[in-house]
Amino acid sequence: MAGTFAQNFLDGELRIGCSNLVASAVSGNGQVRGVLLTCPNGPAFAISPPWDIGRDIPFLYAAPFFSPPPGLLGLYLFDYTAPACPTAIQYRPLFVNMTQGLGGTAGSQFFNSCAIVNSTAGTIGGFNIKWLLTHGAISFSPPSFMLSSHNTTVMAGQNATVVLTATSLHGFNGTVIFNVSVSQPSPSMYFIPTFLFRPQSVVLNAPGSNQTLVTIKVPRGSTPGNYTLHFIADPVNDLVHYGDFSASTIYPRAKSDSYILVT
Repeated sequence: MAGTFAQNFLDGELRIGCSNLVASAVSGNGQVRGVLLTCPNGPAFAISPPWDIGRDIPFLYAAPFFSPPPGLLGLYLFDYTAPACPTAIQYRPLFVNMTQGLGGTAGSQFFNSCAIVNSTAGTIGGFNIKWLLTHGAISFSPPSFMLSSHNTTVMAGQNATVVLTATSLHGFNGTVIFNVSVSQPSPSMYFIPTFLFRPQSVVLNAPGSNQTLVTIKVPRGSTPGNYTLHFIADPVNDLVHYGDFSASTIYPRAKSDSYILVT
């Protein structure tokens, strides 16, 4: 992890505890492992408020820039007093090439890092983090995709079709798989359709899009009315890429709701 010390006396300071973090405690849930990254003699990072907290000046922000090696699924900062990575990994995620790391604070804060890796991964490659000091957060949109659909009408006992379109956003490349659930306006209404996706998954290449055709088989005797179809698209990458596990705050799931009118 690159860097030794950075300071700005007007806007506060960021201290990097050591140039090479040490891996220690390991925790996990069977799917992923959390590896505690800290310094031998203290926290990995410390950020302090401005010296003159009463002045109307911007807070210090520290923006991390790094390229994750294969097998690194997430990188987070959390309270350095914790003995191991927290079980719910939701605290201060470090996104690839953005801020969302150390922000303005009204009191000193101290952090260690938690690296999330695949539970079956062996040794992963090292990586460097470079910190950029700024007066405000740097906006960033992680790789993801969007899903669009349309409404349809069908008679009971007939079939309907819906076209789902998945579109790559912010450089997303990979395979996405589709699924669906149904909401009924009333428990007394009968509507149990079956769905056929052709195909069930598609490949997205940035900056393009891809489609699947959904055939909806509506059984005879279905109660007439409007029903909501909740379409979902998930990435298929087998816990390989950064942010692709479901607990990640940048997990790129996409959703789209459509209405089907049964007559």
